[in-house]
Amino acid sequence: MKNILIHCCFLILAISTQAQPTTPNQKTIMPERPLSKEKANANSREPADKRTNEHVPLKSNAGISNTTSSPATVSPHERIIWEGTSGSDFDELVPDTVLPAKVKTTFASDYPGVIPRWNKYRGEWTATFRNGAYQSTAIYHANGSRRDTRSSLEYGQIPAGLITIVTTKYPGSEIKVAVRIEAPATKKYIYRIKTVTEGNTRFLFFDEDGNEVSYLY
Repeated sequence: MKNILIHCCFLILAISTQAQPTTPNQKTIMPERPLSKEKANANSREPADKRTNEHVPLKSNAGISNTTSSPATVSPHERIIWEGTSGSDFDELVPDTVLPAKVKTTFASDYPGVIPRWNKYRGEWTATFRNGAYQSTAIYHANGSRRDTRSSLEYGQIPAGLITIVTTKYPGSEIKVAVRIEAPATKKYIYRIKTVTEGNTRFLFFDEDGNEVSYLY
């Protein structure tokens, strides 16, 4: 009987020892509870810079340009009429639609119903437009007076008689292109002929009768 009681005491002591709580220094690792579907979707919708520390680049303004100060798109016609001038790199040719009233009025009188492309070049307003068989540019001072109108000519559009006169007077000259000038102060056309002689470019002025003249181009 005594042995039974002793055995029972040892059994109770063993059970009580297993039921003791953990000490404060012990850590109980609990398994992570999976996120609900709603929270997981919310996290995926957050911007990248909130979910992580990754850098989000700023949008650049490089594509924005100032068309009022940028050079205009230069057409083949304009390259012919402006070649050899002080602004032959064409950086002085800029779009300009804010016209003096006198310029607008004079152009409408000179070329009724024509809608040109306006630029500004060396302080003067230029109106480029289709003029019958030619592409032309009319040039105006700020006071509205027209300086002249210039039409670009390919070789085949230059009067044959004028070609003969130029090549006879300047042997070895190769004629490339020309500009036909119509000025209010003159009654005849003036032609600006581009010639190349032994690699040297020269611009010559002749009136429609074949006389070589001077012209403030």
